[in-house]
Amino acid sequence: MRKPSAATIVASVALFLSLAGTAQAVTLVTPQGQPVGGQWQRWANAVRVPTYRGTVTLNLSPSAATICFGASGCTAAQDGNAPPEITLATNAQAFRGSDTPRETLLYELGHVFDFEYLTNADRRAFLRLWGMRRSVSSWWAGEAHPSFAVPGERFSEYYLDCAESAHPALPAFCALVRQMRSQRPTR
Repeated sequence: MRKPSAATIVASVALFLSLAGTAQAVTLVTPQGQPVGGQWQRWANAVRVPTYRGTVTLNLSPSAATICFGASGCTAAQDGNAPPEITLATNAQAFRGSDTPRETLLYELGHVFDFEYLTNADRRAFLRLWGMRRSVSSWWAGEAHPSFAVPGERFSEYYLDCAESAHPALPAFCALVRQMRSQRPTR
């Protein structure tokens, strides 16, 4: 029997690590509690960073732009034991510009990760990483456009990049997300 080469071992480990994130995927359910499945769940399963490990309600609505103040999607953190809820548009007109339904879902999953796992200390670490001299109390303060001006929105933009890209713009951000997820309990 031939011994595998170092390159084969490295490639196998890389493949394993790239697939390992998919086992941590969130479970998307309808407002009635039924599994969403289909493309939506496949997109959530395929992310390259850890997601919230639990159930998220996915409300697919033609009136999402009204619910989400003109945006194609939005996320609501819930109190108590209710799962977080993502509302996404189902009409093509809501996806003006470059955002696709898939990108919007992954972006909103970034907000879920933020709401469910990040502490103020974590948010301070991200502010330092970005070189922003702001207090954690300003995480959601600022002008919505450009979204990078609001740290909570910037978090989701970078989360989307890490979720989709094998070569993200800010690898240190992705590493910090992975580290923080590994330190948080499952809800």
